[in-house]
Amino acid sequence: MTIDITSFFFNSSIEGGTATSAWATSVGQSKSKHCRIEYEKPGVLELLTGMLYKSIANKDIVDLSAGSQTREILLCSLFDKIFINDQQIEGTSFILVLVREKSKSHDGRLLVSYPPYAKINGEDVNQKTIDAMRNKLGCEAEGCWFVHDISIRNQDELHFSAHIVNKDEPVTYKCKSKERSEEWASLISAKNKSIPFSINSIIEYINETGLLYSPSLIKRFAFSLMAKRFLILSGLAGSGKTQLALAFAKALVEDKEKQMCVVSVGADWTNREPLLGYPNALKSGEYVKPENGVLDLLIEANKPHNASKPFFLILDEMNMSYVERYFADFLSAMESHEAIALWKECNNENESCECEVPERIGLPDNLFIIGTINVDETTYMFSPKVLDRANVIEFKISIDEMDKFLDGIGKIDCSFISSKAAEMGADFVRLANCKEFENEQATTDTLKAFFTELKSVNAEFGYRSATEIFRFISQAHKNDDTTEKMSKEEVLDAAILQKLLPKLHGSRKKLEPALKGLWKLCFDPSIKDTMQIARENVEKAIYKESADKILRMYESAYANGFTSFAEA
Repeated sequence: MTIDITSFFFNSSIEGGTATSAWATSVGQSKSKHCRIEYEKPGVLELLTGMLYKSIANKDIVDLSAGSQTREILLCSLFDKIFINDQQIEGTSFILVLVREKSKSHDGRLLVSYPPYAKINGEDVNQKTIDAMRNKLGCEAEGCWFVHDISIRNQDELHFSAHIVNKDEPVTYKCKSKERSEEWASLISAKNKSIPFSINSIIEYINETGLLYSPSLIKRFAFSLMAKRFLILSGLAGSGKTQLALAFAKALVEDKEKQMCVVSVGADWTNREPLLGYPNALKSGEYVKPENGVLDLLIEANKPHNASKPFFLILDEMNMSYVERYFADFLSAMESHEAIALWKECNNENESCECEVPERIGLPDNLFIIGTINVDETTYMFSPKVLDRANVIEFKISIDEMDKFLDGIGKIDCSFISSKAAEMGADFVRLANCKEFENEQATTDTLKAFFTELKSVNAEFGYRSATEIFRFISQAHKNDDTTEKMSKEEVLDAAILQKLLPKLHGSRKKLEPALKGLWKLCFDPSIKDTMQIARENVEKAIYKESADKILRMYESAYANGFTSFAEA
């Protein structure tokens, strides 16, 4: 809900006026569009549902200080999962209350209240969290910041959206709250221009560049990143893997110099230094950053005021060297969610260190990593450890697509796409961090069948992959705003192809029975036993893309005695 923006402010002062903070927002009764909750507005149902879900039975332990005398507590809720600008603040809690006023001027008015002085059993719960939010935002004590939105997600997550108004000096208002309200409303309008993410718009923007991609490929690309912020693009050299990554990232960022980093992986990368740099062993207090800008990108992405902006790290030719060597810290941090240790800033306690490189750097929730790979005699194959942590999208060119290209070769112009969808960036980051997912019985049954078949060749998937499959399916179902939406079968087909099949590799003797079993799982149960592995039967499959891939792997196993998901 957008709250009364004259109330939730910090470190500013008012001169010559008597205006005080209300620390509450009216429920459906205020005339101001900036300070009321309207029942039909998005998010209000989630707010009230979450307050009920986290309600406290004994309201007597709650103290609203001076406000307790004129406000009757109707509903009190205590949250222990607190987020500021989508960054979680560990070890904090916050009280929201629904109250009815009993004052002469506003008797009977309902309010959702969020007072900083609210206490439980004498403990300053809210004020402690507000202090932690200020620290998380990186706002100096003399700076000024304000909260403009409160929402509840997943029933138990309390989210605050905030702006730092001035980091350099205090803000002083010489009149009542009108000046404050008008200025901050304009700040929200200017700094928080955000529109819902639209995959349909992204497809249109990319098509206008002259690049040739099917809508389904662009959808899979976007929804894969939203399901897991690490994506691998595999396939034929020159098929447009890097160009799609660049076009997508350029469209969503405001400043490509700060929010994008494109790195060509070298064949001599044997450790993490090309990505993260190293401390200068010859000069205490100095850290040597890589010239490619990867560490600068991480530092920028971790800044609190950038939390809602997407940042993209694109690793071109990712398998030119052993990924497990130079990328090990990233792979570990993706799952542990722990920061990567870089160095000890100063070995000598008596020395001062002015280096901007922190001792540890995290992979923030707004960082998206895209790797491209080609398969030939100069490259190395990925291990299951790497494949299990990413969606893998294979690029291939059909005869029809090549005919279309050759018949009308046009100029490629990607210049106009820069920042074309920048206003969608914040929502893209939000969606990528949504933890909800679908778990339909039909999908579960299909995955169980694939798990059994893959386990016969020790290529089964784990809990992480299963969760990410459900996240991908959920993202695709909820966020496909095109006229020709992907069907449930098409979405599950893409998930199988991207998450389950990439780990398959081995000899014909080992994989032939499994490939035959997987082939049958791609068809309707009533006809699967009659479907021989053949090109003419692919179009009869429920999961056509997976069936096509299984067929190609089967043919490769027969021709070469060995097969793999990655093809040269």
